[in-house]
Amino acid sequence: MDDLDSSFEKGLIRMLDFIKKLKEEEHLLEEIVMSNMDIVCLKDANGNWTEVNEFAQKLLRLDKLHLLGKKIMKWRSCFPLLKIFL
Repeated sequence: MDDLDSSFEKGLIRMLDFIKKLKEEEHLLEEIVMSNMDIVCLKDANGNWTEVNEFAQKLLRLDKLHLLGKKIMKWRSCFPLLKIFL
């Protein structure tokens, strides 16, 4: 039983280390996206925006909360500038 407990404990420690590394990488990616001086918009498989950097928010004059979860096509008709980029 001690071997099983030890294996479980080692597996749990590896999983927690992996989760910690993922969170660190997520934080680094967020910093890169937010500090970029270009428009950065990330979307999911359904085409909904999942992240928008500050430059894009300023250019579109919309807050992140208005953009996240929306499909890009919804905003193309409102912002002619988007038609150039997308």
